[in-house]
Amino acid sequence: MQKSFLNVQIQQSIMSTEKLHLLTEREKQVLRHIAEGNTNLQISELLSIAENTVKTHRKNIKRKLEIVSTADLVKFAQKTGLITS
Repeated sequence: MQKSFLNVQIQQSIMSTEKLHLLTEREKQVLRHIAEGNTNLQISELLSIAENTVKTHRKNIKRKLEIVSTADLVKFAQKTGLITS
């Protein structure tokens, strides 16, 4: 039982890493800031981009990763090493 659980974890980790490659560098930056708990406005100020641009990046990240919630974005960022817990 435990062996198959580890296999599932390894497969999920590989899939997450593969999905990370779908994102542009800017999308990865935005995802990092989302996972750190920053608001769209804060991210826009940190990256010197418009708040609507952050919203567009957020929407594209969710679409590319097939993720619906912000909580799942945070989990994805942790799983792929974009942020540490």
